[in-house]
Amino acid sequence: MGKAVKFALLGGLAGAGYAGYKALQQDETIEVVARRAATTAGEAAAAGLAVGFVLDRRKRRKARLAAAAAMARKSKPAAMLVAAKPMLETAIEMATHAAEAAKPRVEHAVEVAKPKVEQAAKAAKTKASTVAEQAKPHVVDLTDKVSERMTSLKELAADGDRPKQLVVSLK
Repeated sequence: MGKAVKFALLGGLAGAGYAGYKALQQDETIEVVARRAATTAGEAAAAGLAVGFVLDRRKRRKARLAAAAAMARKSKPAAMLVAAKPMLETAIEMATHAAEAAKPRVEHAVEVAKPKVEQAAKAAKTKASTVAEQAKPHVVDLTDKVSERMTSLKELAADGDRPKQLVVSLK
């Protein structure tokens, strides 16, 4: 932005000086001279800013291309990264704007889906408790069978004379 500021300042000064000179040539009052100088200075400063901005952009573009060329001599991936940087920044900005635009729609979808999800959760909870109640007698029965089996295995293990019966009963 160095050239843009310099050109804006120079344009403003030149515009104010020229407008003041012309107004004094026409024998205008000081108020009119000051007003014309200020308006012309603003217009000239805006023009200078635009010219300086264009020159700054050109300089940055040439510097970026020179950096990409220098990186290309070193490594191709680095050169591609330097060349793609402006496009990546633009893509990030576009994605951010898209996310901001989609946010109200997503919030609305959440509000619409919330009662349905709560209803589904209640139904699932009811179903799960029903299944648990139905499975409870089977679990108790299996626990009793395992306890009986463990007791009989302990008795066989305590009887050291019959290791073959222990193996057979485990099958």
